[in-house]
Amino acid sequence: MGRRQPGQERHRPGHHRRHRHRLIADTHHERSTSWSSFTACALAVLWTLAVAGVACGLVWGATAAGLIKPLIVISGSMEPGIMTGDLVVDTPVAADTLAPGDVVSLPNALTHDLVTHRIESIAAHGEGYTITLKGDNNEFADAVDYQVGAEVWAPKVQLAGAGALLQRLMAPGVMIALLVGVLALIAFTWMTPATRPEPTPTPTAPAAGSRRERRTLQEATAP
Repeated sequence: MGRRQPGQERHRPGHHRRHRHRLIADTHHERSTSWSSFTACALAVLWTLAVAGVACGLVWGATAAGLIKPLIVISGSMEPGIMTGDLVVDTPVAADTLAPGDVVSLPNALTHDLVTHRIESIAAHGEGYTITLKGDNNEFADAVDYQVGAEVWAPKVQLAGAGALLQRLMAPGVMIALLVGVLALIAFTWMTPATRPEPTPTPTAPAAGSRRERRTLQEATAP
């Protein structure tokens, strides 16, 4: 009775306390790592949206200043060169540099919309020019000729499929969802807890042996 069997380890109170502190520290570290990863992803998304916002602002400013004119292609009259859903960015060009075969964007006298077609013929008319357009995918030329001045719009950049993507993003339901998502990411980022040092287990003094062990030790050391 009262004797330890060979290989049996005595569990001391300090051992359980250190084990509990170690579990708490490991749990705190795992939660901190998970939250840090989520915060990093949220910040990356917010920075991406910020860059996209700055780019949209620059495009809006250049459009307002008359430097560019982004257009979404809504028909297939210029396929396969310009597909439906493409985004073309027009810039001003001098009318006296144009020639048959060039692609321009001119306002239609009937619909007042810009029509992006290829020049079939161009002739000087007074202080401007008379231009006949025809779509590459159309059998006949446009029903009316176009009267233009010294400058016209002509495609400079073409982005395949970007126009269709912009149309989807500008839909009210998508805009509201994006706004809610951005606000949620900002809120979660602000809720990031401050980094706290991991708890250090408090060192404990080794537990004193039992009275029988102390008596045995004294008998063993007595002369």
